Amino acid sequence: MDTRYPDCEVQLVGTHAHPISIYVKVKKVLEKHLREKGMAADEIQVELNALKKDLLPDGGDIDEVLQAAFRWVTAI
Repeated sequence: MDTRYPDCEVQLVGTHAHPISIYVKVKKVLEKHLREKGMAADEIQVELNALKKDLLPDGGDIDEVLQAAFRWVTAI
């Protein structure tokens, strides 16, 4: 499995095991990471919209959300 932003590390240990909690944590860290990399605000928003669509699908369970998170960032 390829990770979209392998240099973006998100600590998920200790995060409440709920899809929205995981999404919010990943979104916050990824947004900061992309800003620090110099990505334009409109490009960041496109990425964050795609992240939301991937991490919060209709009817997704926690395992699917975690797998989606691993496709986006490196979870530590």
